[in-house]
Amino acid sequence: MILNQLGWNDNNASSATWWNAINSLNGRLKARFPSVKIIGLTVFGKASSTAGYAATATQTVTSPYTTAILGLVNDNIRSNAGGNLDGYIDAFAAWSDPVDSYKWRPYLGMPQRGTFVEQAGTDGTATWNTFKTDTQLGVGFEYRFGTVTGGVVTSSAPNGDGTFTNTRSLSFGAVVPTGTPVYFAVTNDGSHASPGRTVEIADLLQQSDKTKLIV
Repeated sequence: MILNQLGWNDNNASSATWWNAINSLNGRLKARFPSVKIIGLTVFGKASSTAGYAATATQTVTSPYTTAILGLVNDNIRSNAGGNLDGYIDAFAAWSDPVDSYKWRPYLGMPQRGTFVEQAGTDGTATWNTFKTDTQLGVGFEYRFGTVTGGVVTSSAPNGDGTFTNTRSLSFGAVVPTGTPVYFAVTNDGSHASPGRTVEIADLLQQSDKTKLIV
């Protein structure tokens, strides 16, 4: 099986040119490996945000990742317009907000990953990089603390009382109160999903799509 997730870097102001780059590769693969199943993935969008992707209202869709251009490319993948696919997985549907398509799903609408069990920070000036939560956080994952940038967690150790002491890669002075929810961060550049968001996108794929990966 070949899983073709390429196409994002082939973006073009012309949907036809963009689609041709994707379809041509599928055609070459099918010609060389005629008996191998090729599964296409719809292409993610791209959007910037002025508030860390907390809401869709603060996001701006970047051209050509728009309904008029990317939408046509993904429609071609879904309909197998080139005749070279044996199926597709709608990765775009798992990536995009279900109401405001072509924007990232805001992290405030995603599952909570933990809660602060004590306040971090004191006066807004003194810096800190350790904090306590009620669940163990993933090392190497980047988080948001409510609406505050959380950063990458470098360690998460149990305290023996059901809480966990976490260390983040950077220090800052913002006060984060007890009870603040913890979420996976979304993206740093509007293009590439954070590790946590990648997990969330995989979770949001339709089960019927996941079964297409069975050889």
